[in-house]
Amino acid sequence: MAKTKKKTAKKKATAKKKATKKKTAAKKKATKKKATKKKATKKKATKKKATKKKATKKKATKKKATKKKATKKKATKKKATKKKATKKKATKKKATKKKTAAKKKTAAKKKTAAKKKTAAKKKTAAKKKTAAKKKTAAKKKTAAKKKTVAKKKTAAKKKTAAKKKTAAKKKTAAKKKTAAKKPAAKKKPAAKKKPAAKKKPAAKKPAAKKPAAKKPAAKKPAAKKPAAKKPAAKEQPAANQSPTIDVNGKTVVVTGKLAKIKRAEAEARLNALGAKVSGSVSKSTDLLFVGEKPGSKLAKANKLGIPVHDEAALMQLVANVDAKPTVKAAPKVETKAVAALKGKKIAVTGKLSLMTRAEAKAHILAAGAKPTSSVSGATDLLILGKDAGSKQRLAIQLGVETVNEDQFLRMIGDERAPEEVELLGALADFLPRYRAMLQELQASSEVRLLINHISPPASEADINAVSEHLGEELEASILNFYRQCDGLQLMWATTDNANAQGPGVNTSFYDYHPGDGAINILSLRETFIDADWHGQHYFDFMKDHENDEEFAGESYPLWDFSRSIRVFDNFNIYNMAGFVMIAAKGSPLSPPISIGDDHGACWTDARITDFESYMEILLATRGSIAARRELLLTYAGHRSKPLRMDKAHWDKNPRTLAEVLKQARDRQS
Repeated sequence: MAKTKKKTAKKKATAKKKATKKKTAAKKKATKKKATKKKATKKKATKKKATKKKATKKKATKKKATKKKATKKKATKKKATKKKATKKKATKKKATKKKTAAKKKTAAKKKTAAKKKTAAKKKTAAKKKTAAKKKTAAKKKTAAKKKTVAKKKTAAKKKTAAKKKTAAKKKTAAKKKTAAKKPAAKKKPAAKKKPAAKKKPAAKKPAAKKPAAKKPAAKKPAAKKPAAKKPAAKEQPAANQSPTIDVNGKTVVVTGKLAKIKRAEAEARLNALGAKVSGSVSKSTDLLFVGEKPGSKLAKANKLGIPVHDEAALMQLVANVDAKPTVKAAPKVETKAVAALKGKKIAVTGKLSLMTRAEAKAHILAAGAKPTSSVSGATDLLILGKDAGSKQRLAIQLGVETVNEDQFLRMIGDERAPEEVELLGALADFLPRYRAMLQELQASSEVRLLINHISPPASEADINAVSEHLGEELEASILNFYRQCDGLQLMWATTDNANAQGPGVNTSFYDYHPGDGAINILSLRETFIDADWHGQHYFDFMKDHENDEEFAGESYPLWDFSRSIRVFDNFNIYNMAGFVMIAAKGSPLSPPISIGDDHGACWTDARITDFESYMEILLATRGSIAARRELLLTYAGHRSKPLRMDKAHWDKNPRTLAEVLKQARDRQS
């Protein structure tokens, strides 16, 4: 029982201990919970405090930022005001500078005008002096001619008298002989026929006097000759007096269509009279005989002051001469028929360098074509040699295709044809791009083409001749262009251009034409070898000036500077583009290009450029005159940096046709 009691007490103590432990644990848990709650409350309070502090800080930062912004705004405003004031000051300074420049420009213009006026006065005085000299020279020439005519007349009279005396002697001798042979005289009634023979020379005597009756008329052309005008050259009645024309030992040329005699026969008769017959007019030519439509040979003869006679004078001179032209055997050629040339009418003009005219004719026939001596609407092809002249001009008007000698030889497969040069670099593709530009103009309903002609390429003979003449080869872009076409002409106007309406529109590049676009690229030879601008541009008066010309930082004697200019694009009477050869530097030759203003009197009021850029400008602006003036003409432009506008420039900055036409119309108004 005690044992049970002990066990129960132990059990009770264990339960009490367990309850105490449980109570302690609960108490501990409650304390812990209270501590956790207190901690959470404290944390919450701390967080709240931190949030409040953060908000206060944020507010302060915002306030600070607002204050900073206001300060910055104030500073910006102050800066802008200062900038505005500086700008105003700069504008004022610029305006003052502009005003000063304008004053200087006006002063320079006045100075230039005064110079031009002085130059014009000098030119007029020089012209008067030259005219007086010419007049005096003409008088002397006329007097000398009269003297020569008188001498020739006296000589002719003496000759006639001597002939008559000889004839009389012969007649007397014949009579004596007849008297000695009386029986023979009875049998033959020759004595009766002799009076008839006597009558014939007697009948001719009045005819011999006819020229003498016309002698007063012969004086007229002698007075007109110093003027060297075309009408005077054609109307030379003196030519009808064969006794006054002496061709023995003289160089004579026959040109134009002759009505009464074939040219070959006339030339053969002239040769029989001791003349040296030539096919071209030059300084060594003494006389020119002209038929209908004489063309460029007459113009050249007038320019050189060569005496000109008509067909009537030629016939008077050669009528009684018995001589026939030597028929030369046609040269043998190995040319075979060319399908592309079969049945075509082909003409030749100018001086050929690789074959004779006779050879050219033989090649044309062998190729299956028909040679013709003149150019008409029926002509299919014209072969151009050196100094082509009027036939080329007519071909351009009629739209006849033209080729150079090299091209023709390539057409017929002749081994003499120079090898075609491969074009590389700048302007190598100029011609196809130019043709594309033409197509665009032709397709536009707002554009009217007045002139459109592309010449055949320059021959290698001409390219070599130019290199030899200059003593140096020209740079690649120039040669690339001329190896595609030896010059081209284009003139167009907007369809609403009042000055370009009707059939009688003036389309001369050397006059005040109405074209809105104009390109007149001269041939390579004409530009560099045959350049002669007398009477076209104001160059001549410059030789009287002692002052120098400033150009691109260098100084040159004015006359030397002017003579060095080689005009290559004569697009109107007022402006033209030219190579300034005196300023060309380096090898190969790349002469700078400038635009001549005021009929070519001033070459320094333009931006300097290069040939490639100039040709690219023509393509990009469709040959617009207004565009060229806008881009290149500027006061004292030679002092500015040279203008570089190659293909890459225009690819980035293209001009539409609409823009070009708008600018053209602005220029019209």
